[in-house]
Amino acid sequence: ARVPVVASDIPGSRDLVVSGETGLLFPLDDVTALTKALDEAAREPLRSRLTTASRERVLSDYSAAAIARRYTKVYQELVTRAS
Repeated sequence: ARVPVVASDIPGSRDLVVSGETGLLFPLDDVTALTKALDEAAREPLRSRLTTASRERVLSDYSAAAIARRYTKVYQELVTRAS
């Protein structure tokens, strides 16, 4: 969506977002921290940096092509073991 990611610091989010690099994480149920993170994410140049980095990560790690490469690698390893 080309907007910065602001998410609760919980296991699923923590696995996808590198706080300060690809988005901002805030402690669960901490409204003050959420407000601060939203304010920070709205300001340049951080907004552009987070948006660019998160988009690059999604395209490199989670695109259809990236997933296909991972599946291909797994299948190749399974075939090699079975041989």
